[in-house]
Amino acid sequence: MGKIRKQSVLNLIGLQLGQVIGLVNKGILFPLIFIDTKEYWGLIELYYGYSMMIVPLIQFGNTRIITRLLPRFTTKAEALLGFVFKRMTLNAILGFGLLLIFPQEIANFTKDSDLFLSYYHLFVIMIGAVFMFDLGQSIATARHQSHIPLWVNNITLRLSSTAVLLSQYFYGFSMPVFLSVMIGVYVLNFGILLFYILRKEKVELNTDVFAKEEKREFVKFGRVIGLTNVSSTAQSQIMTAIVGGAFGLEIVAIFAFAKNIYSVVEMPGRAVMNATTSTVSMMMGNHEMDKVEGVYKKSSLSQFFLGVFILSLILVNIDILLNFFKDDSYYIAKTLILIMGLGKLFDYISGVNANIISNSDFYQFNLYFGIGNLVFQIALAYFLIDEYGLVGIALALAMTLVLSNVVRSVFVYMKFKIHGFEKRHVPLLLFGAVILAIALVPFPITYTTTILKDVVILIATLLYLKFFSPLQEFSVMLQKLPLLGKLFN
Repeated sequence: MGKIRKQSVLNLIGLQLGQVIGLVNKGILFPLIFIDTKEYWGLIELYYGYSMMIVPLIQFGNTRIITRLLPRFTTKAEALLGFVFKRMTLNAILGFGLLLIFPQEIANFTKDSDLFLSYYHLFVIMIGAVFMFDLGQSIATARHQSHIPLWVNNITLRLSSTAVLLSQYFYGFSMPVFLSVMIGVYVLNFGILLFYILRKEKVELNTDVFAKEEKREFVKFGRVIGLTNVSSTAQSQIMTAIVGGAFGLEIVAIFAFAKNIYSVVEMPGRAVMNATTSTVSMMMGNHEMDKVEGVYKKSSLSQFFLGVFILSLILVNIDILLNFFKDDSYYIAKTLILIMGLGKLFDYISGVNANIISNSDFYQFNLYFGIGNLVFQIALAYFLIDEYGLVGIALALAMTLVLSNVVRSVFVYMKFKIHGFEKRHVPLLLFGAVILAIALVPFPITYTTTILKDVVILIATLLYLKFFSPLQEFSVMLQKLPLLGKLFN
């Protein structure tokens, strides 16, 4: 197995394992631990969400300079690190200075500002820990095997969090201790990355080896990538902040639970993105647009099939999990997951349009689309909150996905004259409608009815694959299974 293929496989395994661990942490352990104190879980989620938005602002593309440009350098690699470190130091002084000067103004964005301020010093330290951890990831990714930092982030970091959560469940730490230990998890994993990096890396603070033109190009590149990163991160985290400001920290916890269960529906998209990025890049570089269109259509078929299957199973089985918590306030999560899931299915059936744009000469348009999506998402959320409450947040997320994919798909068709649809989409859409209807048919919530629905969905899926398989690869995989081989031969 080649080095690139091996790292791709390891990356995919790390991502999927990390998804499972994260689901256990935030789909089971957090709700159980904070069942009577949801406001504290909401506070943790809000701190984390703000950290994820503030850190890219402080870094402002400098870590992306490392990941994109550092692999190209040999003799000047240390000087490039020094150039980036100088810029990041100035950004950090300004960013953390503002955080320390305006705590009340930042806290006022949430409805429970007093509780937010109670542990504000730990919040600032958390931002610093996340900042350093992301920096370590960037250097390790650029200079070494990319699966190492990915596994540290998705496996080591999340397993460490699992250990902390289990300790909290059995021993019941105070909130300051719990937050401090969670911050320590980031510091510990940054230490692992730092040890890994320092075996080979050196930093040269003398950056005079670069011409002024080179430095200007670094800054220009960092500015574009920084804005793109800020807008994409804000899109994924801003709704948590809006929920905190509109409804308070207890509702943030419920929204976080729904988002983390919904994240399972996002797994096929991440897998397809990882599998197609380098392929699309190579095809676009060779101007093989017929092959790009083939990938476009395959990605649409495979993502939607896997996404609708996973969403249906979640909708069937989540009632058992919600009953286990014995807390009626969590039941709205099913509605939120359904709405966000339908938006994600539209995203899936639209294929890898963003990937095609980012690997073309029009890559900068992804930045414009990202900023436009962010503005639309925020405006729509505030408009829908008054009428629909928390459901309005889910509607805003889903409608933003629909609009952004319509715009991107039209853009791809106008620029490249390709689209991601074919006749195999007709039976696929009918299949999706059938299994979603099965999942949503109201039955008494018992283990028997839940298992029955699961079996019916599984049978419907196998029959669909037998007669209308969206991709030949699915049938080939099923032919190799002992119990299903005869059915698909």
